[in-house]
Amino acid sequence: MPHIAFSGTSDFRPYLPDAHQVSSGSYGFELAVYLSQSLAGKRIFTSYPFCLPDRVRGGGANWFLEYKYSSDFPLAPSDRFFKNIHNDARFLIGICTECNDEDGYSEETSKGILWHIDIEDDHPQRVRAAGTDYAPVKVRLAEIIIELLNSRGIKSECSWI
Repeated sequence: MPHIAFSGTSDFRPYLPDAHQVSSGSYGFELAVYLSQSLAGKRIFTSYPFCLPDRVRGGGANWFLEYKYSSDFPLAPSDRFFKNIHNDARFLIGICTECNDEDGYSEETSKGILWHIDIEDDHPQRVRAAGTDYAPVKVRLAEIIIELLNSRGIKSECSWI
């Protein structure tokens, strides 16, 4: 799955105190909202952000967006790799952080937060059984997210994990 990582920004600091976070020191809601709104601006529609505790990188609260592929709103209309993708194929865009508790509340310390964005199949066992390769969708979503981050001056790294 594509994995995007970045730090050095205070753009997505939480606006609620740590005591009101789903899990202390686990941020990501504000980034999830930004991604959902920005993707919608490109006609890539996701769910509203939601939280799934103890999912992805070793526990803690993590924020997610669900994306359902639709040929009505293709990621790349002329791309031949998307011809075999079924409508309503589902993907999760997961967001989590690595930081100390309370790091998100200071403009200076929030720049040390390491942000992670992962894009995964929502039901990988069903996807594998169907024999369809959804990697092109995940790669394209990652490219678009990186473009959105770049537009804010945020440099990120992308790898496949």
